[in-house]
Amino acid sequence: MLPATGWYSDLGQRLRGTGTEPTIPPQFVEAYRVLNHPRNAFVARRPFAGYELVRDGTRERLDGLTKPLQDVFYPGHRVISTGGAATGGSTRGTVADKEVADLVNKGTLPADGSFSPYALRILRFLWRHNLQPCAAQFLVYDERIRIATEIDLVCVDLRVPAGRRNVVFIECKTGFERNYEKPDGRFSSPYVPDSAISAITKNYRNTHQLQALVQLIMARLAYPALVRDVFVLVMRSGEDVLYPISRELRAVRYHVYTNLALRLAAGADETQRRGVEATAAADRIRALFVE
Repeated sequence: MLPATGWYSDLGQRLRGTGTEPTIPPQFVEAYRVLNHPRNAFVARRPFAGYELVRDGTRERLDGLTKPLQDVFYPGHRVISTGGAATGGSTRGTVADKEVADLVNKGTLPADGSFSPYALRILRFLWRHNLQPCAAQFLVYDERIRIATEIDLVCVDLRVPAGRRNVVFIECKTGFERNYEKPDGRFSSPYVPDSAISAITKNYRNTHQLQALVQLIMARLAYPALVRDVFVLVMRSGEDVLYPISRELRAVRYHVYTNLALRLAAGADETQRRGVEATAAADRIRALFVE
């Protein structure tokens, strides 16, 4: 069972509406400040042109998050089967994301009135865990590393008392029936030598959490003292699992951010070259220990 659809859409509409902060219940003040922060007005997604920062009369293109992460931290990425093709592949995730975003942001239902199975699972999970959404596909950016990304869901954790940070970001991943934690090398750290990043296993779980970590860093720089955490919600057959960012990744957050910042000075070609060289070197070392 789901609650009335207004539980998913009314909060966001209220926080983005004409009300002022003094009219907002204390439990939702942090979310109000995130959704109405002045810096939000400076960024937009342009059709077929990616993200753009418009400020002080200038326009600057921003990268999405996926390509810089791959170029810097796992340039030798190899696609490993996750079993998703048997249940609809990436299409089901795209459909679910759109249905949930339409409901949360606009209060609209699918044309036939029925949510797809994965959209229903997302909505049920939020309700069961008292995570009330107030925005979907929410744009966050960091001008220092020139990256913008869309957060799948911005939620208020209703279990957290008023007066404490209760805004959480959630990234939704569908499928991954197998090989979610299968090792495929290690991450690279091309601009921070001898970083513990290079000891972290690369697999789907960790690449998803690396994405979440960068989103958390960006959010905390953009909205100080407002965002509590970022989680990855993985929906596979028979279970929905909410993954926190691992301690080993949190421990290297400064090195992660430094790598992303220094890629700008090096340029895209140099970043890719360094990453490929680091991956090749790691492969050669591993080969020495394979009998």
